[in-house]
Amino acid sequence: MITLQEPDKKTVLNFQPGQQFPRQVFLEIYERELNKTFVGIVDLNKNTLTKWQAIPQVQAAMLPLDYQLAEEVVKADSRWQSAMRKRGIKDFAQVQISCWAPGILTSEEQKKGNRICRPLSYYRCQYGNYFAHPIEGV
Repeated sequence: MITLQEPDKKTVLNFQPGQQFPRQVFLEIYERELNKTFVGIVDLNKNTLTKWQAIPQVQAAMLPLDYQLAEEVVKADSRWQSAMRKRGIKDFAQVQISCWAPGILTSEEQKKGNRICRPLSYYRCQYGNYFAHPIEGV
């Protein structure tokens, strides 16, 4: 994730026309293979990386690729498939998986440091918004 790194208020208030203004971006990087999160700051005026740091025991924000991977993992799980069949759903393409924050983790889950999300299942039916059709108890 890349966002503008806002300058401090004093710098903004003291700005004078013609002065060089600090231009920086904030980076949040999740390295999936290492399961590590890093943060950094890039100075756009100098084209330099001014900060780079691993942040232990945190997870970066989930992005579309993470959601796609989570959906693939859920739909490949035989227990999930069995739960769908018990509810009369045979076409898994009609199920939308929406990932949410996992909530409060157990101490065991926290120790493992895995990337966790809470996948919720919704039925895509002919009646519009699938969020109106949650598949409960999965």
